[in-house]
Amino acid sequence: MDDYWTSDEEYSDKELPLPTEILKKVGNSDKVDQLLQLYGKIPVPGSIPIANLDNSPQIHRPNIDSRTTAEVQSFDFDEFDTNVYTYDNGAPELYNFGGQTYISDGLRFKSITDNKHDYPKCPDEYIKQPKDTKSRLIRLNWAVKDDGPVVEIPDNELLIEYPFKLDDFQKKAIYHVSRGKHVFVAAHTSAGKTIVAEYAIAMALSKGRKAVYTSPIKALSNQKYREFKNIFDSVGIITGDICCNPAASCLVMTTEVLRNLLYRGDSLIGELDVVIFDEVHYISDLSRGVVWEEVIIMLPKVLRLLMLSATVPNYMEFSDWIGRTMQREVVAIVTKKRPTPLVHYLHIHSKNFLLFNSDGFNQNAYHQMYNFAKTLKNKTKGKVQRPKAITPEGEIQKLQALIKSLEQNDKLPVILFSFSRAKCETYAKCMPKLDLSKTQSERSKIHLFIKESLETLSDTDRNIPQLKFIISLLERGVGVHHSGLLPIIKEIVEILFSRGLVKVLFATETFAMGVNMPARSVVFTSIRKHDGLKNRILTSSEYTQMAGRAGRRGLDSVGNVFIFCVDSPPDLQDLTMMLIEKSTPLKSRFRITYSMLLQVMSRNHMSIEELMSKSFLERNRARNMPVYKRDMFRRKRELESIGEIICPFGAPTIEQYMDLQLKFREMLVPITKLLWNPKFNIITPGRLLRLHSIAYVSSYCTGVVVTTNGDSLTCLITLPSEYKIKDGGDGVDIVYSASLIDQSISYYLIRGIEAKYISGILDSFLADGALNDTIQSFKLDGFNTDILELVALSLVSCEVSDDLVVLPKELKNVPLDTYERFITLREINRKLTGNQCHKCSMREEHFEMSLNRGNCLKEIEEISSCIKEESLEAYPEMMARVNVLKQMGFLDSENVPTIKGRVATYITTTDEITLTQVLFQNILKELDPPECAAILSAFISTDRCNDEAPIPTLKLQNARDNIFEIHRKIYILQNSLGIHTPIEDFDLLCNFSLLFICYQWACGSPFPEIMEMTTLQEGNIVRAIIRLEELCKKVEHVAILMQDGELADKMQKTSDAIRRDIVFATSLYLK
Repeated sequence: MDDYWTSDEEYSDKELPLPTEILKKVGNSDKVDQLLQLYGKIPVPGSIPIANLDNSPQIHRPNIDSRTTAEVQSFDFDEFDTNVYTYDNGAPELYNFGGQTYISDGLRFKSITDNKHDYPKCPDEYIKQPKDTKSRLIRLNWAVKDDGPVVEIPDNELLIEYPFKLDDFQKKAIYHVSRGKHVFVAAHTSAGKTIVAEYAIAMALSKGRKAVYTSPIKALSNQKYREFKNIFDSVGIITGDICCNPAASCLVMTTEVLRNLLYRGDSLIGELDVVIFDEVHYISDLSRGVVWEEVIIMLPKVLRLLMLSATVPNYMEFSDWIGRTMQREVVAIVTKKRPTPLVHYLHIHSKNFLLFNSDGFNQNAYHQMYNFAKTLKNKTKGKVQRPKAITPEGEIQKLQALIKSLEQNDKLPVILFSFSRAKCETYAKCMPKLDLSKTQSERSKIHLFIKESLETLSDTDRNIPQLKFIISLLERGVGVHHSGLLPIIKEIVEILFSRGLVKVLFATETFAMGVNMPARSVVFTSIRKHDGLKNRILTSSEYTQMAGRAGRRGLDSVGNVFIFCVDSPPDLQDLTMMLIEKSTPLKSRFRITYSMLLQVMSRNHMSIEELMSKSFLERNRARNMPVYKRDMFRRKRELESIGEIICPFGAPTIEQYMDLQLKFREMLVPITKLLWNPKFNIITPGRLLRLHSIAYVSSYCTGVVVTTNGDSLTCLITLPSEYKIKDGGDGVDIVYSASLIDQSISYYLIRGIEAKYISGILDSFLADGALNDTIQSFKLDGFNTDILELVALSLVSCEVSDDLVVLPKELKNVPLDTYERFITLREINRKLTGNQCHKCSMREEHFEMSLNRGNCLKEIEEISSCIKEESLEAYPEMMARVNVLKQMGFLDSENVPTIKGRVATYITTTDEITLTQVLFQNILKELDPPECAAILSAFISTDRCNDEAPIPTLKLQNARDNIFEIHRKIYILQNSLGIHTPIEDFDLLCNFSLLFICYQWACGSPFPEIMEMTTLQEGNIVRAIIRLEELCKKVEHVAILMQDGELADKMQKTSDAIRRDIVFATSLYLK
């Protein structure tokens, strides 16, 4: 129980007004207004009468595991509120689902023995809705891990018939999907997560609803579209440049497309039943991860979510965030089992060493390998060193020998991962004798497929050097795959590989992202990569993602992974970290963008503060928010219960007195520690002290030192006998207590008094010298109670001076500020002892009331600082960006988007602020379509490129200079308002490196000629031109909204001019 709920029994709808004078103590008038609003009536969610709501949202009760269920048999419910929550007003944050862990008759949890499915973690039935309750629970955790037995769905109830046996994790996920729950599935690469996605789609279609499958990359979307087309009748796809059958019941799209649909309130959202997020670990991506958070936050709460991820360590934390955001429980299903187990080898000098398998890391094998490599190295001492460059005699020769070995041992096909596009091509190019298409049948299939794939291309495009090079490799059963290839080439390679016609594939790590194309073996040509900042060892997640491509389900008994070493082995520590260390946890990449601000402020979905507060970045704050509200209520109620202090002197002197006391205590601590030194002979037995916050005293009492023990004292104090017992304080023990003869005064022997409990070292000793001598010899072990009574009587009868002790002469060399502090203390002491409250009989009562009130106000302010929007981590950046938008005329004084701001919301793929300024300054007016393409290319390329190309026309030169000036002014404004972006990163947002290439392409130059003008690879150019065409369409739409028919017509012509030839060849997955 305690893992999922915490008590909210003291939270009610009763309004507790705060006295104005209390509010004024907290801060200025603005703060008073904020607190009045905050401390006003806090609405408390009431019960949700399910019987009266046919379409009510899923109500989530406590989920009790077997251990708790055995201990808890029922709940005692009191009274419920009558508030009704529907989908329109959202689910409440605070739930009235129960009280404490005790039970009323007639209400039971299903225990393990009660449950016919024997399912402890997620029982078939939740708690029935109670009719009467006052006690409440706040839900702390919204994620439940299903690690219990499998619950089988009867075959006649399955929506999809499977010709093979499902794995346990698939059965569990399908079971929960069938029950309409949010499900998070984490499993290794190629484990079969797509099976669950297919079932979720089938569930939606069976209800007459729609399903959306989202992926992080367009290539994966294309592949999934083709897969789903073979299963379901009505499938469509929407990506940046493709829109095929958008009215279909199953839609495949990129996450950015779904975000845009949500922002504009597309009617499609209302037709959905489930949204599937594949590769959800992509939320950690630095540049695009924020999109996942936006989508999840904005999705309607009625939808079901299915999240598919690689294995991550913080899956419960992420699932909890999803559940809290959607206000519904999330079932997390995690499996570390691979359908095909992996065996990891370290390959060096033509020999394989078994490094890691199901038995764990083989350290002995590593040491054998190390000694083997060292022996070979010693044998070659004195010989001419081999060249380090890639040559047939060096690295490539050894790599080719490994491939031949794999072929001979029936371990093909193989994927060889490299972290350089150039190396992938070099490896393939330098192995001309590597021919793995052994039969005429295989060669014919390859030739025929390539011919069919290229039939729509022109002769010019078919003669592109990159295409001819890759085809020459494919004819030998060898492939290359990296992001610099033309899209059609990558698809040809992927499909031939999936058909088993490519036996050796040289690929970068992008091939491991999402695409389900396993091999029998995987080879790492290196385990080091450059991540843009430094050259480093692969992380465990990166290695696992790529290594997971080894082993084909149903075909291979094991998957073989080889770490290829040229000469020297990798470091043992690096290897163990990479192989054994936990995978990288999911991290929030939430950040505030101009586009996000304008999109949210243009619509009534939610406020930007609400979007921020629901982000994964703010998950801990959101988790604690109901508790903050409960604690705020408790502090308010405590304030009310303190009541008003009625001073007999007719003035609020106790507040002044308390402030002086607290200041005095704080300043005295370092002086006390200084005087504690035995050489000064000040804090010794017999010395009188003022003590506070011990035993029964909040303000102060007088005590006498009985013994000293290092940094603590044992003191005797006397108090009126009617004082009520309270805690002694941290580390303070009451050793002995008794009453004096007349029973009106009690005395206490207290041990463990430290410097922090002393509020005055008085210039007094007990008057009786003989008694002082007795105290000097007092021992705690076996002490005489008669002596204690004499000390108590003496303390009651003696006159106690209010003056502080005089500093000893030995302190003449202390720093000046210490003397100044002591002088200040004397002045405060004078004011304290002169205050009317100092000797008042009601001092203690009023002091405690004032102290409690001050503590309550302090806690209220602290809680308020956690609740208010300013506590959001991204709040300062949000305010800075809002100010930029205001000053540039994108927002009015009420933070409502202006016409300029609304125009910017339609430009979602680029630097919308600079481009909107360009449009409103009419810079494109004098340009023709090719020149428009050249100018707009500045907003689609974020690659660093050192190409120096001429500016084709004077109009282009002038337009470019004007845009540079606009962009520079925005940078200066941002910096002045606190948004500090490195100038090199900001310049990439407006980057004219592709200006000449895009101009030539829009003028009709063929693609081979374009490639002769740049050092960029073909794939980069194609992606840039496709994004340029998307941007032209957006600008055309904006021009129509601005009623600029001339610009709209020009953008249409620009789009037509660049949408041609191999750049826009139809994806093979869509044919």
